[in-house]
Amino acid sequence: MKDGISQVIVNIEAQKGEPASYRILNRAVFYVSRLISSQKERDFVKMNYDDIRRVYSIWVCMGMDEGSMAHVHLTKDDISGSHQWESGLDLLNIVMIGISDELPEHDDKYELHRLLSVTLSMELSVDEKLGILETEYASH
Repeated sequence: MKDGISQVIVNIEAQKGEPASYRILNRAVFYVSRLISSQKERDFVKMNYDDIRRVYSIWVCMGMDEGSMAHVHLTKDDISGSHQWESGLDLLNIVMIGISDELPEHDDKYELHRLLSVTLSMELSVDEKLGILETEYASH
């Protein structure tokens, strides 16, 4: 954090579905690792590793069997002792969002899934999309 301002790098990927030829989470790990390592000499120099920016890689996978969301991140497991290492466990973040073909019900629990489903739908007309967005998401 420079000058009290938190800086974050966000990468968003949309996929038509979960690929059969490789594990998409492995690809997400690769991308988020590249986003971290590419900061060297651009966002931080020499040994100033505390200037590494937090990275979020958000993957939206459509055509899934069910709606889902998972946050993949670093954790610390104490094997021996419990020294409190000052850490950057929050530096690497992957969010996997699965969108099913079925439009989720209008419910707070599925609000993001419904918004993405409506926006990305190939089944709904533009007028249907705009109607849902105006009715459910416009601030009054």
